[in-house]
Amino acid sequence: MFPFVQAHFHQFYLASSAVKVIDGDTVVIQGVKVRMACIDAPEMAQPRGISAKNELHSLIGKGIPQVVRLDTDRFGRVLGILYLNNQNLNVEMVRRGYAFVYPRYLSTCPLLVQNQLINSEAQAKKLKKGIWQDVQPLFPWIFRSQNR
Repeated sequence: MFPFVQAHFHQFYLASSAVKVIDGDTVVIQGVKVRMACIDAPEMAQPRGISAKNELHSLIGKGIPQVVRLDTDRFGRVLGILYLNNQNLNVEMVRRGYAFVYPRYLSTCPLLVQNQLINSEAQAKKLKKGIWQDVQPLFPWIFRSQNR
């Protein structure tokens, strides 16, 4: 495991430069799989899935992201909020139009983050960024249910 520091009521996991981007909302940090909480990026087999992965990779770059751990999902992944240089990458992915707010799990994020996500998605939609360029974007949770 990588080192962590307790801060307020969340645990901050300090990552190393050993970060692998799996897709637009999942990374592996020192062998620990982290799913970005409260958002859902297109699956790799979906339109814009590869561009979402590339955007997250670009955002992380050679930086050292931090993860605020919120929970663990049923697959054993850490659910968290990624930060880099004090920037919330979960919000940034939504703001840039590379991920949707995930309504089913939105309440698992702190209220401030929920509001940032909702406002960022509204702005991305209004400006037709990324996924919002499509006339009828296919939500990843619907795509997964149709392809099981």
